[in-house]
Amino acid sequence: MSMKKLNNFGDTIVEVLIAMAILGVVLSAAFVSVNRSVKNNTQSQEHSVALKLAEGQLETIREISSDTTNPNYNAVFTEPHMFCLDQASANIITASITDSTGPILANAGSSLDSNTAYGACGGINSLYSIAVGRDLVPGTTKQFIFNVYIRWDSVIGTTQDSVNLVYKVDQP
Repeated sequence: MSMKKLNNFGDTIVEVLIAMAILGVVLSAAFVSVNRSVKNNTQSQEHSVALKLAEGQLETIREISSDTTNPNYNAVFTEPHMFCLDQASANIITASITDSTGPILANAGSSLDSNTAYGACGGINSLYSIAVGRDLVPGTTKQFIFNVYIRWDSVIGTTQDSVNLVYKVDQP
């Protein structure tokens, strides 16, 4: 009786496990890459929305400050140092923000950039906090610098992102 040699062309279990491990590494890398790309895209979109909100605040300030007949003309130069503007009605919204030293709205300068000052007008869409800070240009009586601060929770990590735009106005 003669024995025939069998030609087995199948894969062994070890080869299959190695192939599955390689496939798992490749798919994991692809997932991480796509996830990072989605987060970066979301962060870019949030930044664009915040920039539009800040530009809208500055545009409203520009419109009010260039029209002496506007009912909010004097208010934009005399309201507390921290406020924001309702863009639909161009009305000034103030907030009572306090810290351990007292009302922040009464303090200009270093308090304008404190974390609590960002919430002066509360959230927009539960995501963005807006505050407009106004300071007199040193050595002048009719030149003002308006700082628009927008802050929101970052989609990447546990930090906050922010946008800050500055506009200088000469009051006639």
